[in-house]
Amino acid sequence: MKKDSEIIKLWKKYKELSDRGLTEQYKNTRRCQQFYAGNVMDYRGDATISKGTTRMVQFQLVKPYVNSIAGFMMQLRREAKYDAVHEDRQLQANYSEYLNGVSGYFRDRADAEDHESQAQKDMVMCGYGAVEMDVSYGLSQADTDKNGQLSLRRVNPLNFGWDPMAEAPNLLDSRWVFEHKVMYLEDAKEIFEADDEDFEDVNESAQQEPIGNIGRIFVGYDHVLDNKELVNVYCFQWFEIETYYRALNPIYEMPEEEQESLFVMLETLYANRQLVTKDKYAKEDIFGFNPREKYLTMTPTLKNDVEVFMDEEGLEIDFLKERRRCYYKALLSGEVVFKKFKSPYQQGYTLQAITVDYDATRKIWTGLVNQLMEPTLYYNKGLTELMYTISANSKGGVMIERDSVDDVARFEQQWAKTDAVIIVEPGANTGGKIVPKASPMVNSGLGDIINISSEAITMTSGIDAKTFFGVTGSGVEAASLQRQRVKQVMTVLAPYFRAITLYQKNNARLAIPLVRILAENSPDRLIRIIGEDGRRVFEKLSTDGFADSYEITINEAPTSASQREETLETIVALADKTAVLGQNIYRFAVPYMNISYDEKIKLQQALSPPQPDPAQEQLQQELAALDIAGKKANLQKITAETSEKQARAALTFSESQQKHIENQAILEVPPSQLPINLNI
Repeated sequence: MKKDSEIIKLWKKYKELSDRGLTEQYKNTRRCQQFYAGNVMDYRGDATISKGTTRMVQFQLVKPYVNSIAGFMMQLRREAKYDAVHEDRQLQANYSEYLNGVSGYFRDRADAEDHESQAQKDMVMCGYGAVEMDVSYGLSQADTDKNGQLSLRRVNPLNFGWDPMAEAPNLLDSRWVFEHKVMYLEDAKEIFEADDEDFEDVNESAQQEPIGNIGRIFVGYDHVLDNKELVNVYCFQWFEIETYYRALNPIYEMPEEEQESLFVMLETLYANRQLVTKDKYAKEDIFGFNPREKYLTMTPTLKNDVEVFMDEEGLEIDFLKERRRCYYKALLSGEVVFKKFKSPYQQGYTLQAITVDYDATRKIWTGLVNQLMEPTLYYNKGLTELMYTISANSKGGVMIERDSVDDVARFEQQWAKTDAVIIVEPGANTGGKIVPKASPMVNSGLGDIINISSEAITMTSGIDAKTFFGVTGSGVEAASLQRQRVKQVMTVLAPYFRAITLYQKNNARLAIPLVRILAENSPDRLIRIIGEDGRRVFEKLSTDGFADSYEITINEAPTSASQREETLETIVALADKTAVLGQNIYRFAVPYMNISYDEKIKLQQALSPPQPDPAQEQLQQELAALDIAGKKANLQKITAETSEKQARAALTFSESQQKHIENQAILEVPPSQLPINLNI
């Protein structure tokens, strides 16, 4: 692993590239966040009132769309399921159920779904979100559990950085990623056991100048506390291209009685090498050395040792040189590296991104808010112009000549009254001395702009408010129509769900080594396991319950009340049909009922088939065995009798054939030659 000075040099290089390459991205992120928050649009029209510039009307049309889509994703949440790779079906089922239960327990303790929902909302809002998942004692934080726990949290998009050249979904091709954390100096010193001068002051990297207007959106100031007690800490992750070797294990070409001793000798060699060179933070990964595998994988240093060992044992081995990504993590600030280690997850970063739409022209990720900005700005601008026109024009009233009334004050009081009798001077009405003010003229084009802008919100987002928000004229609609509308929205939001599915697969892979670490460091820890049938049991956490490898599938997980009700109706309808065939599957509908956990258990026990009595079951087995034995004996008897009859028939047939041959021979002899004896 690199030295501290080399890591600092690499970090500064990558940080500078990120600061330059992601400037436009961070600008867009601020715009989207401020636009979502509302009350930030700046009107720059020429219309003015006597006291100054017109204040723009602020109608927040974006937030309902973003919140509704985020809520829609929560309701249609999917969950990752593990399938153990094993030949034995029973062991495969046991391994799969155990890891699914353990992973679900730690995710529940970490409030994973809440943090992931916030990151998905960031993705909808500004085009990307980020989540950090690790074990608690591997992070820059204090533990709240003595046995350690899984930590999953949402990362602020403005504190997340990556390789600006990365364009793959979810930034899977990024050369590096990092998170910028602002910590109190007192906490940082205690956690990292460092001094004041080891940390980078938060004001050194803060942007003190006002950002001002970005386009027509007033962003304001990038506010940072002027506090000497705040410091910057960075979680820096990167990968390096390293060489490794693969070779067919020649030990398997030896006789079986000699293989075990060679395996033990090779394992001892590897253990001795690990004692000398192993990093205390290093964890085994898929490229680790296993002497009992058909194909060996090893580092260049270990390759030399293995080559010498094979030569001494008279075995020939051919090596194939390959390349791999090796992922590393470092916690640093300023010029000091506090922690550095090889990442326990060697298939990616523990800091994972969720991205949706890449703008290849501007080289930034964009979200839904970018599409809604222009229509919303014109909508509010039209309202602002309309309000100004109304306020600037006349509001009614009359124009009178001074000699048309004798008491002007009394005329003003009585003019607005509908039942008042107003006396004017002779000739005032006929002479046109009292004239109503002209009616204000409102530009009809403003209404068209407002309507077009409102329709443009639907056109640019692809989401109809009536369809998505469930707004209907009657207030009631059929469930089938609602499902059809949901399918239409799913088509529009397909890229978002694609990004979430990709994230869930990678996040599920990341959870495997992290859960193993927790099992190694806290053996015999009792955890709650929720089985496939919804039953809750407590089992001891142990590494023996994990398989060597797993495949991951993403399944639908109905979470909303309407989805659970629909699933319940589907299962009950199917159970009604299978009941005619004598199959009872009603118990599978119980987990989706809106009843308490205890009531669900009682219902499942009542609907489950009765368990047979062991004594009665053994008696039935014995009777069945006796019945089978009797049938076998009867079959043997019938077979013997049949064989005997067949033998007798064959003998009878043979005798008849012999007699026939003898008679035929007699008939062929001439009568003169037949011996005739006459007894007189």
